[in-house]
Amino acid sequence: MYRDPSLPHKERVADLVSRMTLGEKISQMIYDAPAIERLGIPAYNWWNECLRGVGRAGLATVFPQAINRGRPQQGLLQQCTDQIRCPPQPLVQIPGFTIFA
Repeated sequence: MYRDPSLPHKERVADLVSRMTLGEKISQMIYDAPAIERLGIPAYNWWNECLRGVGRAGLATVFPQAINRGRPQQGLLQQCTDQIRCPPQPLVQIPGFTIFA
């Protein structure tokens, strides 16, 4: 059922998760999630973020932690946001590249 692309995503996800053991579910909670071969799930490294730039993506823009931007100078936060938004565009074309904020 979870491999049937004609079904709604919610049903497919529920089916897939119901087939996973507790250990398999836990293994998917880390950024370098291992493959689950019996279910046809490939290994996946999903770690990345945009809150501070695009980290761990080769040459990338990384800003200080957000707490350091609590009260930025006029326009500085917008400049940081623009830089965070722009660099990942070419990277998004890379299969398996994930961005979260």
